[in-house]
Amino acid sequence: MKLSLHLFLFCLCQLSLLSQVAVAEESTVRIALRKPLPSNDVHHLMAGVGSVDITPPAGIPLNGHSTWSNVSRGVRTHLFAKAFYLRSPKSEPIAIVQLDLLTGESMLHHRVAEIIAEKTDIPAHRLNLSATHTHAGPGQFHSSNTFNASASNRSGFDPGVFNFLANRIASAVIQAYETQKPAKIATGSKKVWGFTRNRAMEPFVANPEVENKGLTAERKFHAIDPDLHMVRVDVLSEDGYKPLGAFATFGIHGTGVLTKGMDLYNGDVWSYISQDVQWNIQHKYNTPWQPVMAPFEGTHGDMAPNAVREKMGFMEARRIGRGIGQQAWQLFEELGDTLTGDAQIAMGMREINVLGAPSIGDVSLCERGAFSLAQIAGPDEHSSPIIYDLPPFKRGWPDEVFNESCQAEKRRAGSFLQELVFDQLDFPYLLDLQITRINNFLLVSAPFELTVMAGQRIKQALQKSIAERDVDIKHISISSVANGYFGYAVTPEEYKLQWYEGGSTIYGPNTTPFLAQHSKALFEEIIDSDSVSDLPNEWVFQLESEHYMHQPVSFKYSRKREGSVEFVDAAINQEAYRIFKFYGEPIGNIAWHERLIKIEFMTADDEWKELRKDNRPVNDLGYDIAIIQEDDVDENGRQLYSVRWYNPEINPARKYRFVISPRKDQDVFYSAVFN
Repeated sequence: MKLSLHLFLFCLCQLSLLSQVAVAEESTVRIALRKPLPSNDVHHLMAGVGSVDITPPAGIPLNGHSTWSNVSRGVRTHLFAKAFYLRSPKSEPIAIVQLDLLTGESMLHHRVAEIIAEKTDIPAHRLNLSATHTHAGPGQFHSSNTFNASASNRSGFDPGVFNFLANRIASAVIQAYETQKPAKIATGSKKVWGFTRNRAMEPFVANPEVENKGLTAERKFHAIDPDLHMVRVDVLSEDGYKPLGAFATFGIHGTGVLTKGMDLYNGDVWSYISQDVQWNIQHKYNTPWQPVMAPFEGTHGDMAPNAVREKMGFMEARRIGRGIGQQAWQLFEELGDTLTGDAQIAMGMREINVLGAPSIGDVSLCERGAFSLAQIAGPDEHSSPIIYDLPPFKRGWPDEVFNESCQAEKRRAGSFLQELVFDQLDFPYLLDLQITRINNFLLVSAPFELTVMAGQRIKQALQKSIAERDVDIKHISISSVANGYFGYAVTPEEYKLQWYEGGSTIYGPNTTPFLAQHSKALFEEIIDSDSVSDLPNEWVFQLESEHYMHQPVSFKYSRKREGSVEFVDAAINQEAYRIFKFYGEPIGNIAWHERLIKIEFMTADDEWKELRKDNRPVNDLGYDIAIIQEDDVDENGRQLYSVRWYNPEINPARKYRFVISPRKDQDVFYSAVFN
């Protein structure tokens, strides 16, 4: 995530307001740890899946690029919560949930666990919320004031956004629980090269275990975590076992789409990975259900998409995402030969209050979080204009004089004045660490953006315990931004250089050693007991709040066309598209998480039929349809929208039309016919 000039300006503004009486509106969120339903006896591995659209209304700030973010004006690829339920006869159930969001977020995790307790047998410590880290999802749902203030270009926690997401995510988990069937699973991994690059090479080669210290051009493609890990799930149907889908981890930043001008919700590279694998499964296996592919982050902190910088946008995100998707499909097929109904499942979760317990063994975190000037400059591929190359903001400009504090080489934004702006409780401080074992696959879920070598250090600590205890673990994935958000985690050697990633490690140079020791300890407990729950009975969050979520309003006018359907030719970094504009209901009256648009064509029998391209329906569930809120509102309060069909079919012998789905008080609506 990019923390930029917005933070610096925010600090200055807050300092100027310290003497004023007025305070921001505050929201209190209380969440209880609830006991779930009892589990029924089963004699076979059981699995279920749920997939729910979590796209909120337009008008919410996009999350991840700080000052350079935009407010959403619509959607290009929808955002989803995808939940896998797994339960073996010998263990408690688990739920692995993939979110098309910047982070899994701890407050979301706890609220979802509270909601599902009434309808499922999944305990809170056996619920995992992992994220794709797309920078084009909604913001303002973080568990800390600092990241609500600085992750987007607006400030404040929005209770409406939070409640919308929590309820939609919970419905995906409940759906997975309610659809469980006898199952088989397989675990595996493959190395994927060429789609990612290391964006912080100098810190990477500073690590002593990196023998090749070269900085030649090709090295950035080698200095990555290439491992794509996957768990394939098949379930019993009337025709035998068929694929339900898979969840997977891979390390790549969700930043393939440009910051500038990008104001549409989208899943970035992850949408293409998901959709291609899902359609391949359904096409080959003719499943009676919609299969689900749920990929989420691995160690990605210094991993950028291998995009042509001057061409970053939807075209490059599509190329990279579909390339990774092809590799994921190959792995999925390979795993078909190793499916088994035997499953050893273990999961544990520990909440660590880093203010009350900042030490483990001889490793200690800093007593409070701190932002740096290096964060304001931004990362390599999304740097802040002008100041990126200016001392003291520029990367690799550590403090070599006043470095006696716990934060060592970090140049703190605002220096000591930062402590006047942010109370230590404004930073995230409840760290939820979770470890999952599924047969020979181990998933470590941490609320950090971990660099490649930070992930390797944690793996090394775990591999030592694995060898000592002779446990059959072959695949280890360190998953970032899961169940919360704490900024970055780099190695101590990387921290010293104070590039963006090191500057964004808010609790100091010992963050990765702290995580490694806690991961090792939690792993050993899980191996001994299969389940560890170290969570409090209640959480209370006090957050400064604002309201961005649009609500429905009274509206009585019908939709109206605005002009004819036009064709816009392809240009540099721009796909060709057809565009249709219409006046319609206000933003809050549209259920953006439901299907809204499809393309129909006229058959030889003069009947209208939904168009399919490459055996896929052409609608807003795919990745070639967008709906955008335009600036105009007519005299009756109708909002102007444009609907775009990218990469449209070109066939002068056919007639086409846009179809806008009915909504409350609105009938189905058609564009003019075009060809």
